[in-house]
Formats: sequence, structure tokens, C-alpha cells
Amino acid sequence: MKIWTLTEGYFKDERPGTGMEVDDISWLTLRTGQVSYILDPDGSRKIYLDGKETEAPDLFTILDYSKATFPLARHLEAMGSINLTGSEAIRICSSKMDSYEKMVEEGVPCPKTIAIYAGMSADILLEELSLPFIMKPDAGFGGKDVLLIHSKEEAEKELADISVEAPLMLAQKFVATSRGKDLRVITIGDQAVIGVLRKAENKNEFRSNVALGGKAEKYELDDKTKALAVSAAKAVGLGFSGVDLLFTEEGFVIGEINPSPGINDKFIVNTMLPTMKEYVEKVRRTNNL
Repeated sequence: MKIWTLTEGYFKDERPGTGMEVDDISWLTLRTGQVSYILDPDGSRKIYLDGKETEAPDLFTILDYSKATFPLARHLEAMGSINLTGSEAIRICSSKMDSYEKMVEEGVPCPKTIAIYAGMSADILLEELSLPFIMKPDAGFGGKDVLLIHSKEEAEKELADISVEAPLMLAQKFVATSRGKDLRVITIGDQAVIGVLRKAENKNEFRSNVALGGKAEKYELDDKTKALAVSAAKAVGLGFSGVDLLFTEEGFVIGEINPSPGINDKFIVNTMLPTMKEYVEKVRRTNNL
């Protein structure tokens, strides 16, 4: 089985399965610029990788995207490749607020979130969210530019930098019981495959991202947690995801959902590949491929 992950290189620290080969499975992470393809008027198709004609992969995922990604995805799908992430799901997950909207519509628990507009009063944020609260980019990743706001003065300072032309920013309830830790659950299809507890090493760091120095360890999932992660992935349409769960006194809520699960670790890859292979076979049977 051959798997491709398509990327534009935005997630430099999250390159799943790069060059890995396990049993009869090979997994390549490649930039869309490495791939060219031919569509003939008679409907026949060819694909080239680094200038050499090759067979389409059995399965592909989209890690991040540009305008070139979606035509390539359609071409691969037409050649029989299974799009595990889904193009529409990638579009939804490119906006945190859009993904929260989808999850809340399906009854998936998420923290209270506010879309910030230029000229917004800090009083609204303080009225809706108790201090401290989170401010973060709608399209951010890896914990980059996520801030913990402790005072009205800090909020006013950040709000003053937001213009009409600026990318969307969000304010969100801070889940104090999950400070410096979260649980990432990797899902494939309707299965939660593995849980990874991420913890910040620095006691002053409220973010748990491995890209920021956090450490990861395996976490045993119970059925309720598995079901929650799968319901979040289904709400946004992802067939392959990394669902970040926050610890609360009442149970888990969804912090974020990612089409880039951050699975460089060989143990994690080896754990999930059999499930991925089963998923491909199931889809082929279902669609008589």
C-alpha cells in the first residue's frame, strides 16, 4: 500500500511518515510542487512524481494546502486514490471558528469562543470570558501566537493591534484544569487509534505543544474518550485527524481539531498503519473499487 501526504511546508515539524516503510506499506510526505499530472480529453490520466511517471497512491492525506492542492486532490481521487482527510474538511479546519461551529452544531463540547473584530471593546471580552482567557489566531497552528490574557490592560493592548485587514483573531475561555497539558487522540475513519498525553516541561508554559518543547507519552483511552474524539472528527468531516482534548472537572472538551496530527514518532505510525490499511480495504469494498 502506498500513502502520500501532500504539504506546502507550513507544518515544518509535523511531517507524518516521511519516507517510512513498514511491511508492505510506504509513506511519503511531499510538496504539491513535486507532482505534475496529465488529463487527456478522453478522460485518461497520468501522474508524475519528480519528473517520473508513477502510480497514484492508494491513500492520501492533505497536511496543508494552497490553490494547487485541490485540483491535484481531485485528479488523485479520479485515479482511484482515497482522500482520507477530505478537501471540504481541510477547508473547514483551516478556520478554528468554522470547525467549532461544526462541532457545536453536532453537540460536541467546545470552550466558549468569541470572534474578535477591529475596534472591539475589551469590556465585551471580560464580560463574556473571565480572566485569564486565551487569544489566538483563527488560522494558527503549533501554539504559535497563542496568548494568555491576564488583565483588561493586556486585552486592550492586543485589541489595539487588530485592524479591519488583519486575519481573524479569537478569544476563548481558558480551561485552567488543563494548563500545560492536553490529550491528542488520533482518529482514522470511525476509530480512535491512539492517545498521546502532551505536557509542557516548563511550569510557566500554559501551552502543551511539542513544537514548543512539550513532551508526549502514550495515554490509554476509554470508550467514552474514543467516542468523543471520533464525534469531533465526524462533525468536521475528517477521516484522519488529531483531536486535542482539554481536561475539565466534568470531563473532556475539544480544544482544537487538526488534519495534521503530528505523528513523526515511529511507534505512533506503526500503531496506526494497520488501521489505515483496514480503512482503505473497507472503503474499496463499500464502493466496489
